[in-house]
Amino acid sequence: NQVWAFFTMESPYLNHIKPWSHEDWVNQINLTMTYRLDSDIVVNYGMTRKKFNPSKHNDFYTLLSRKKKQVAFVVSHCRTPSDRETYIKKLSKYIDVDIYGKCGMESKDPYLFDTIERDYKFYLSFENAFCKDYVTE
Repeated sequence: NQVWAFFTMESPYLNHIKPWSHEDWVNQINLTMTYRLDSDIVVNYGMTRKKFNPSKHNDFYTLLSRKKKQVAFVVSHCRTPSDRETYIKKLSKYIDVDIYGKCGMESKDPYLFDTIERDYKFYLSFENAFCKDYVTE
């Protein structure tokens, strides 16, 4: 009488759990809970924030002038099926790209994303794999 759900937020390329390779329990799974739109329960990355208030940030030139760094990229998978690391390497020849996370500078800053928002003009986000319905965190 147990209901079993398979849950993952990773693409199949980076998922270390291969349910189809475990015949002893794969047939016991009743529900899927993933990012895919055809899952029984769809789970998406993201968060809810207050709506942007342009009146609070009406002086974009002042905001931009405070940003002294060019580009930030936070990454946890160093070698990816999408090969985004090759693009970043080429881009780095032409513009400063600061890489944070497992594949770059380790940061102990608990407010890293606030720091990036304050200091950087651009933040890069690339998929680590190209899969149906997959959107990176």
